[in-house]
Amino acid sequence: MRHILFGDSIGFGVGDYQYGGWATRLRLFIDQEKKSKDHNLVNLSISGDTSRGLLNRMEKEAKLRIRDKDPDSFKLIIAIGANDSKINKDDLENDISPKEFEKNIHKLIGIAKQLSCEVILIGLVPVHEPLTTPYKENKHYQVGQIEKYNQILNTSAQKNNIMFVDMFEDWMQRDLSQLFSDGLHPNTLGHEIMYKTIRREIFH
Repeated sequence: MRHILFGDSIGFGVGDYQYGGWATRLRLFIDQEKKSKDHNLVNLSISGDTSRGLLNRMEKEAKLRIRDKDPDSFKLIIAIGANDSKINKDDLENDISPKEFEKNIHKLIGIAKQLSCEVILIGLVPVHEPLTTPYKENKHYQVGQIEKYNQILNTSAQKNNIMFVDMFEDWMQRDLSQLFSDGLHPNTLGHEIMYKTIRREIFH
């Protein structure tokens, strides 16, 4: 079973400079459990990606990595949304509006279900706002916006009868100041928590 992940910088592992992020940990877990080249995780995450960007690349990139045409041979994991929710300082508008985000996610799920036997949506984690309002001068990441986009993911997963890994409420009960490297990207501890939750849900 091949797992193909499409995500952004958090999926890529930014912030965890010790173990390479939650997806790297998940890949190593699969490698150690299965010990087979036919059971692995391919990480196609790109820093800064949005649902709009993912729509332009997901189908093509997934097909390039499908070794056979059997949809039962791999799962497709989508971990996107934080950059969509980002607010521009000048006009206070989201980079990708909630309406467009919902449409994009619906299209992405449709594409993924045509390719794969199982589609998994990874939910968003909040941010540590003292470091993200602003983030790099002209952009804001806000907990309320992240929550809104996370709910769109949750609703979309329910409508399409696919797995949704929700972490938002659990993280809101934690000390966020201890879980981020820069307010936006989880640190080593944050990625460890994400990994354990995602592994438990996917491999329960």
